[in-house]
Amino acid sequence: MSEKKKKNSLLARLFGNRNKEVDVMVEEQIQSPGKMMLDNFLHNRLGMTGLIVFILIFIFVSVGPNFVELDLGAADNTQLNVPPTTTMMSIPKQMKNKVQAIASGPTFGIGCDTDGNVYVWGHTKITETLDIKKIPEEVKKAKIIDVAAGYDHVVALDDKNKVYVWGNTRLGQDRIPDELAGTSRINKAGKVIQLEAGYQISGVVTEDGEAYFWGNSNMADIDVKSEYQGRIKKIAISTYNYCLLLDDGSVAYGGLKTGNPFANIPSNLSSGVVDIAASGETM
Repeated sequence: MSEKKKKNSLLARLFGNRNKEVDVMVEEQIQSPGKMMLDNFLHNRLGMTGLIVFILIFIFVSVGPNFVELDLGAADNTQLNVPPTTTMMSIPKQMKNKVQAIASGPTFGIGCDTDGNVYVWGHTKITETLDIKKIPEEVKKAKIIDVAAGYDHVVALDDKNKVYVWGNTRLGQDRIPDELAGTSRINKAGKVIQLEAGYQISGVVTEDGEAYFWGNSNMADIDVKSEYQGRIKKIAISTYNYCLLLDDGSVAYGGLKTGNPFANIPSNLSSGVVDIAASGETM
């Protein structure tokens, strides 16, 4: 019955008598187009939500810099031209419960297991022709015990104290010092106890307290001062700089000191330091 009434009502609206008399005494509410638009917008929940969010963003952008300092000169080019990927988390299954050493570059990871095998994962292409994943045959045949990752190259150490470098070597990243490579007739480096890599430089510490750096000398002062040699316990490499932990518990900066904030080592690090570390722009 109700459905019939609905049909009749609809038919009456469509085809019914439209010549109804209108009471001229009844006042009709009149609104301007602008007020109608405003009323419709205020009753639109989605539109109001968007407006509130926009106002909050505008306030944050206008007032935020007064409370949060913004460095307009800051830049990070390590993620340029890197496609979206989840392979950075794709650690090889062969390394499970057998990790000997592990290191991470800007877009890739490298590790070795207790059997001396090397693994590389992530976005490993440095250029169209250079790929970190292409491990040299001599590295595959060696028993690797330690690895380090730089910006565009990787370094590995085997159980015979030999250092390997692959990746981008255009700027001397593979120019290993003669003492370390065993080609020096005057001096031979001791056993390597630490292996590190930075932007375009790499470094090691030997058991006799010596440190050796190599790579792009235009970006960093890779010549370690003689006053520090024989006293070095550990090194830490940032993007372009490095610091040294000495045997007396003090920290020394090994690079160029003129106008360099890394040279301003806090006074409380003059003794008692047991460990050091570095990130891209801090130590």
